[in-house]
Amino acid sequence: MNHLLWKLFPKNHRELLLERLSVVDRQVVNKTLSRKPRFPKAFDHFECIFIHVSKCAGSSVATSIFGDYPTGHLPLYWYEKQFKERYEEYFKFAFVRDPLHRALSAYHYLLEKPQPRDRAAYELVSRYSNFDTFIDGGLHADNISRQIHFAPQHHFLQNSMGQIAVDFIGRQEHLEVDFNALCEVLEVNVPLKHLNRSSAACAGTASSCSTASRKRIREVYACDHELFAYD
Repeated sequence: MNHLLWKLFPKNHRELLLERLSVVDRQVVNKTLSRKPRFPKAFDHFECIFIHVSKCAGSSVATSIFGDYPTGHLPLYWYEKQFKERYEEYFKFAFVRDPLHRALSAYHYLLEKPQPRDRAAYELVSRYSNFDTFIDGGLHADNISRQIHFAPQHHFLQNSMGQIAVDFIGRQEHLEVDFNALCEVLEVNVPLKHLNRSSAACAGTASSCSTASRKRIREVYACDHELFAYD
């Protein structure tokens, strides 16, 4: 019934209301009110819940384990509230990444492989001549709360009480090792596929980032640095 009432609002009114929310919360509201929530069948098969944090090798991990089944970028608390029994019983996991390298990866991904759904994010990063100027002019609290590629990682992994509540957190920095450890837990033997990589021309450029960019990223993603021990 809720989703029918939501659809009665004119589209521009729905968009206005959603735009006032962070991108993570916006997805939750839109998913909940637009259609009947369905738990991913692929998760049921492995009795797990995968929280796909954007630009943290999530597509590689998900495709390797679940195949082409779309996992989306819904936060942990959505599963907690919508599917409480599964949430309490299933193994919950995610992958995270150093905030500097994640921001750099997102920046180049949006410039190299813009998707129709990423139009606003592409328009944001394409205004700037390089990564340092983007960090200086575009990476602010308001922007990161509204772009899925730059949203703080802990926003995806919090339960309804604001606590990090997953059972396993892998790291993109040692992806192969952590992926193999995850496969042991899930009792699956599959190779890791590598998807959505930036071109070789963009690799290794983190070392050339300015001191000011590093400082800004540390400030903007202070909670991610602390919670995931990236200090």
